[in-house]
Amino acid sequence: MKPRYLTLGCAVAGFLAGYFLHAPRQIAGPVEETKEVRLSPRKAQSHAETSDVSEIRTTSLVDRAVSLSADQWPAFFEARMNSSEGTRLLERLWAEQDPEGFWAWLKSRHDGNALTRYGQELLRVWAMADPDAAMNAANQITAKQPSDILRREVIETVLSNDLQKGLELAAKALDFNYFSWGPREWMKTDPAGAVRGLAGLPAKSEFRKYLDYAVREWATVDSKGMLEWLKKQAAPDREDWYAKAFTAAAAVDLSSALEVANSMDPVSRDAAISGVLASGRVSENQTIELLGQLTAPKRSQAMYLALDALPLENTAQIESATRLLSASPLNRNMLNVVEDFGRAWVNCDIQRGFTWAESLPDSSMRRGALASMASYAKGPEQFSALAAQAARVPMLDLSNEFFENILRSMPDDQEDAWIARLPKDRAEWARTVASGK
Repeated sequence: MKPRYLTLGCAVAGFLAGYFLHAPRQIAGPVEETKEVRLSPRKAQSHAETSDVSEIRTTSLVDRAVSLSADQWPAFFEARMNSSEGTRLLERLWAEQDPEGFWAWLKSRHDGNALTRYGQELLRVWAMADPDAAMNAANQITAKQPSDILRREVIETVLSNDLQKGLELAAKALDFNYFSWGPREWMKTDPAGAVRGLAGLPAKSEFRKYLDYAVREWATVDSKGMLEWLKKQAAPDREDWYAKAFTAAAAVDLSSALEVANSMDPVSRDAAISGVLASGRVSENQTIELLGQLTAPKRSQAMYLALDALPLENTAQIESATRLLSASPLNRNMLNVVEDFGRAWVNCDIQRGFTWAESLPDSSMRRGALASMASYAKGPEQFSALAAQAARVPMLDLSNEFFENILRSMPDDQEDAWIARLPKDRAEWARTVASGK
């Protein structure tokens, strides 16, 4: 075997072993203990023969592929590119043997679908062997969507293999129109290095958005180490990762996170304390105390994050959160919180929920609360309670959404009877809404 095929042969052997020993299986549900199924001699022989034939075909395909010259690959691949058998394997083999030739063939087709379909596997293989060459190739694409897909493929492949090199490439790739982010395995290998490296990327880098997830990984394994690092960092402008780092640290060690948050400069302290509050671990009294330390522009956002993190599973929890809500400044974010409270009260005690809704200081909040309760109501008893409430509250507290939510979840044959229970003016409103359903 030629020296350049040595690693290729090892890769092929691994692929075949994985392909035949670990073929994908559908998972339909929980694994249950089952009795061993014994095939009849005829079926067992047929099964073995089918597997043997498939393995022989794949082995034959590999034997032919590894002997191809660079100029033979395009025709060989084109003849098999629309067949599911062996196509994935051939992509890898060609990418390992002649990535430049594979790339030149792909570009010559002027087909965006083919470029992303085959280019991702090609660049993934190429990036493992030569990150700079793979990145240079991806940078040649001018069409925005395939360019974004392929450049990200290279960078994320390299990040998984060599964090520092991946960050170097990420620092040079700033312009993405199509970008999504989330937790990644490469963050877990060296979470401290990932956070430090991502935070050091240019301000315009899309990859900085991975910080929201990388700080969680670091806090999980070493919250004190992350807090020590955060002491030396200033809160970035218009980025949430700094506050989320304190949220993650507080979930592990609340007292240490609070101590560090309170030691920061005034601007960074606002973000740090907001992050601690968003952990949902701070007591009611301490939350009010901490909110008083924040500057006015940050107080309402911090309260929103704090309320959003609180559990609302029983009456005591809801009432505690309600006291915090009463101490909050009015803003648009609080309307979202009110909707969550409405759902919680319906699940816990709808009558006490009505009392809470009536106590809200703003008509838009009262409308939002009642509309939310209407959307989660179920069963004759709760529908009856909503009818009684609609009959007695001011018209200003009702809304089209309130009636829409009730009628949407109510069986059609019960609508007329429910509307008939309302005073005339409310009933006319409800019928108008029902007619446009």
